[in-house]
Formats: sequence, structure tokens, C-alpha cells
Amino acid sequence: MKKIGLLIVFLMLFGLAPASAQLPTPTLLPTPTLEPTKEIHEFSNWEFITNATGLTITAYHGNEKSIEIPEEIYGIRVTALADNLFKSNTTIQSVFIPDTVTSIGSYAFHGCTSLKDVRLPAGLTRIDSYTFRYCAALEKIDLPDGLTVISGYSFNGCINLASVIIPDSVTSLGDNSFADCTSLESIIISKNINYVGANAFGNTPWFDAQTDEFVIIGNNLLLKWNGSNSRVDIPYGVTFIADAFQDNPYVETITIPSSVTRIGPTAFRGAVNLSNIDIPDSVTRIDTGAFRECRSLREINLPDTITYLGGNVFRGCEKLKNFRVPPKVSAIYGYIFADCSVLTDVVIPANVTVIEDYAFNNSPFIRLHVTYDSEAERYALSHNLPYTYYLQQTKDFIYSKNDDGIQILQYIGNLYDVEIPSEIDGYPVNRINTAAFQNNSVAKRVTVPNSVTTIGDWAFSYMDSLESVTLSSKLKSLGADAFTGSVGLKRISLPKSLEEIGAEPFAGVDQLEIVVDENSKAAVILTEMGYKFETGSSFVENETNPEEQKIVNNIPVEPFEEEVSSDNIVSETVVPVTMTTEIPTEIVVFTETAAPTVAVVIEESTATSTPVPTATSEPTAAPEPTATALIPVELKSEINIPEGTTSITVDMIENTTSDLTLIIPDSVTFIDDSIVSGHVLTIVSSTNTEAERFARKWDLKFLIDKWYEGK
Repeated sequence: MKKIGLLIVFLMLFGLAPASAQLPTPTLLPTPTLEPTKEIHEFSNWEFITNATGLTITAYHGNEKSIEIPEEIYGIRVTALADNLFKSNTTIQSVFIPDTVTSIGSYAFHGCTSLKDVRLPAGLTRIDSYTFRYCAALEKIDLPDGLTVISGYSFNGCINLASVIIPDSVTSLGDNSFADCTSLESIIISKNINYVGANAFGNTPWFDAQTDEFVIIGNNLLLKWNGSNSRVDIPYGVTFIADAFQDNPYVETITIPSSVTRIGPTAFRGAVNLSNIDIPDSVTRIDTGAFRECRSLREINLPDTITYLGGNVFRGCEKLKNFRVPPKVSAIYGYIFADCSVLTDVVIPANVTVIEDYAFNNSPFIRLHVTYDSEAERYALSHNLPYTYYLQQTKDFIYSKNDDGIQILQYIGNLYDVEIPSEIDGYPVNRINTAAFQNNSVAKRVTVPNSVTTIGDWAFSYMDSLESVTLSSKLKSLGADAFTGSVGLKRISLPKSLEEIGAEPFAGVDQLEIVVDENSKAAVILTEMGYKFETGSSFVENETNPEEQKIVNNIPVEPFEEEVSSDNIVSETVVPVTMTTEIPTEIVVFTETAAPTVAVVIEESTATSTPVPTATSEPTAAPEPTATALIPVELKSEINIPEGTTSITVDMIENTTSDLTLIIPDSVTFIDDSIVSGHVLTIVSSTNTEAERFARKWDLKFLIDKWYEGK
């Protein structure tokens, strides 16, 4: 009677029988639509719930040794076995699972220590995690041909399982899937396997018997390496690296071929002497723990093709100093950089939208480089981590964001006509930063949008091809040496909005015509610098504003007094000369006849300072040739002064060409003036350094070297 009542309830559940609260249905649907429900029903020794395709058996209350799972209950197909269904049942010895079942849940037979035989359904496509773990009596298992996935720990600890055939339909084996199967001597592996998890066959007789140097299985997976060399070149053709190098104490350098697309879990974990590895652009994924505890790894450069980094990937890499997350990676998982005791700088791209807790656990010196208003910035704030903004890029510009907007850091395009955008990513472009266009030899015409209020030092300096610049009408600040050395520039109009102009903005630009409003702040500043108005000029562009004038430099240079200091000479002669647009013929310093005159005066006025040799000074007699003089000496055209150097003296530039480039670190605080003699110098350094001051003093070409972080 109980079963009849349950049947009526069940039929009502699916709308197959009328109830007092239902209207009669005119027809009976041959196949009822099943709505999933968590309401538990009972039938014999089974409990079940409905699912989208039929029934899921959720519990078994019998004590039979041999079990046959029903194909249907009350006419409804049994399609799934729930998680933990027979977990820890030590009575069951055999199980028949009908072909109606397409899903077997995790832990379904976990710990069934008496289970010897299982008949799996033909339509099963995956075996979930831990399904048959610790089935110690299991002696054989026939895997159906349609199976595609064997998940982690599926058969772990099946100590009596002696052989297994993994059908060719299987493409993936999870972590420890057959580990600790201590009787497993025979394995036929699918030729289509393209993923093998960590320790999939660990502690099995079959795995121990694989003694080739490179054990390659399935679809060219490197499962094991049996070598002992310090350098390893993985064979071309390998597509996947399993945990082949885990805990290897020998390997120091590894070359990965371009055929590899994925690095599997724990592939190099515990390779404590691994210090050098090349990862090709073909790799798109690096799985969990791949480089964990690689204690000698100081640097690793990942290609931009990588889209996934698993958790714990670099955990315990105690010598890793910095890291750049590839731009296509969207998530940073837990403990990925944990226990990295010297890791300082981690660059996180804007594409990252998920950062899990403990990602940087126990890494005390971490500093994040983030994009403005990004998940990485929010993470840094919420976890009290130091951070700075890093660089982004379009096809023409490197830029950074901050609270105020966009700063253009470097022009990297190849256009003749450059129109700087007024906004990027919806943020206004408000600053052209230091040396952004410096030394560019392509751009001829540049238009600065009205959104820009600041142009930094040296921004458009030494642009050989630059012919014209249209400045922002809202420009407030023009940096020092902004157009220095851009000799092709003939005319420029400064806006009324300009309030600040740095030192020598047009140094070395001959014949330049500067058009300004006579009553503007810019006119006042230029006048104080030594420029003069030339009124009534035909070069005034804006005819509706007659007050706009052309400024030219026609300041006569007074003869130098005997007692004038070297500092005064620099400010009163060298600086104005480098700013001149129309240089009086009597002081032209860039011609052969005039240069000695200025040089001689400089020498006389610096009698108490370090003497500066000039074109008129007597040449020093060459030493008599000796045997050693016959040996050719290679002259250097570039010298990179070592980091930490504090002084540069003339002996440091011996055996150099006359055109000499000096790369000078920020640590230098003194440069001997006499190094100028006999050389045409180019100084490469950072801004606000002694090197920059020295370059300004002697009117030397000055190039900015890596002034912004990440360049």
C-alpha cells in the first residue's frame, strides 16, 4: 500500500495524474518534462531525487555484497549516481551499473575495500575525482570506449589493480589518478592523451620500469626524464610537460622547444638547482605548482601568449627577484608568489580581474606595479601592499594613468604627422612627459591636443626631422630643453595660457621664430631669459591679434672681463648662445673661425678653475713611438660608467673616439670639466642628476635613459 501511495505522489510530481488542486488535462504527454528537485524520495533500499534527464540515486541502505543498480524507478530512467553514494561501504564486492547512467559522482565508491569488480556503463564520459580511491580489492576495471576524462585520484591506492587499458577516447588524466597502485604493472595508454596531472602513475611498477631518458606517451607528452645532466634540451615534438623534472637535483638549464603548448602541474617543482629556463611563445598555460620551490630560479620571462597561471606556481622561489604577469592572464590564484623571500616587483596587467587571498603570503618585500583603477590597485589597497602605476601601450604611445589622467611617456610610432590623442581609455591626455619624443628621427609634424597642460623636460629634443609643432591652447608648463637640438624647427607659437617655461627650451635651434602674445606670461619669461621682441613682424600669424609678436634673440654678447668666474661665463655666454635663433656673426661659435675665439675666452676666465683645452691651445707633443705603441689600440665610442661610481675623471675616457657617448649612472656626483676637451660628447643619464647639470653647463647632447619605470 505504501508503494502504491508513493507511485501516485510521484506521478503527480511530474503532472501525470490529476490532483484535487489541478484542472484535468485533455491529453497525456508521452515524455514528461522533468524539473530538478532536491526533494528526496524512497524506493526499496534507494533514495533518489529528480534531475534534468531522469533520476539521481543519492543513497543506498542495503547490505548486499552484489548490487545491481536499477535502470529505472517508477518508469523513470536512472541517469546519475550521486557523490559519496557507496563511500566507505566495506560490504560491497561487485557492482553492475546500467547503461542508462551517464554520470558517477565524486567519492561514489571511495574506500569500498571489498569491491573487486565494477561494470561501468557504456555511455560514461568521465570518472570524477576520488571515485574508486582506496578500493583495495579491485583487481580489474574495464573502461568504456567513450570515456574522455579520468579525474584526479580516481583509482589512487587500488593496490590490487594489476592492469588497465586506457581507451583512445581518453584525453586527460588527473593528478594521482593511478598513483600508489602498487600492483599495476601493465598499462596501455590512450594515444590521444594530451594532459597528465601530477604524479598520475607515481609509485607503480609500470612507472618505475620506464627507463628511457625521455619517456614520451600519448600525444607527445613528456611524462618522465631519467637523465642526470645539468643541461636539458627537450626534444622537438613534445607538446606537454608533465612532472618530468619534479625533485630533480641535477638540472640547471632547460630549453623548451616551440612545439610545447602547456607546462603541467609540478613539472619542475623542487628542481632546486634550476636557474635558467627558456619558455617559447607557443606555451599558453602553466599549471599549478609548476615551478614551486625552484630555489635557484632568479629570473623567468614568460611570453605574452600565456593565458593561465595556476596557484602555487612560483611558491618558495626564494631567489626570484621580479616578475611580470603576462598581459592575457586574467586571474592570480592563491599562494602563486607565497614564500618568495626576495621578490620585490610584480607587474600586474589591467586584464587581471581576480586576485585570490594569500597570493603573496609571506613575501615581505612585495611591491605591485598596477594600472590605474584596476583590480590589482584595489587589491594592493585592501591588503596594505605598496604599489605604483606601470605602463600601458597603444600602437603609437607608451603611457600611464593616474588620478589626473593620461601621461604620454614615449612615442613609438613611425608617422610623419603625429596627432597626439586627447584621450585614451576614456581618460584625458594631460601631460607629454620627459623625453617622450626625444631623438625621434621620423616625426615631422606634431599636434598636441588642447587637453594637454604640461610638456616635460627634453620632450621634443633632438628630433632631426621635426618641422612644426602645434601646441595645446591650454598649455601651462613647458619643460626645460623641451625642443633643444631639434634644428629643423623654424617657427612655433606659444599659447597665452603658458605660465611656466623651463631653462633653455630652444637651445641650439637656429633661426627659430617664436610667436607669443606680447602681454602674456610667456613673453615675460622669455624676456627675462634674454630674448627680445621684434614688433611689427610680418611673421605674426594671428592678424586679428596685433599684440601677438615674434620673439628673436639678437642680444649682443659683451666682451668678457678678465675676472669673470666660470659660472658667470656659463650663464651669460654659453646659455644665450645655445638659445639664439639669430646669432650675431661676430660670436658664431659653430664655425671654425669663431669657435676658437669663444673657447679662448672661456679658458682665460677659468684660470683658477680646471683648465679647458681649446682649439687655440698648443697641441701636446705626441710621445715617441715605442714597441708597445705599434700594437693597435681599439678606441671605444661608448663607455658605460658602472653603477655606484661617484666621480668621472679624464683618465676614465682614455682610448676613446672623438665622438663619445657616456652612459652615466645616477650615483655620479662629480664630473671633471676637462673630459670635454677633444671630444664631442653625448651624455646618457637620468633627469635631475649631475650628468644632466653637466650636459647643460657645456651644451652637450643629453639623452634620457630609462627615466620612467618599466621602460
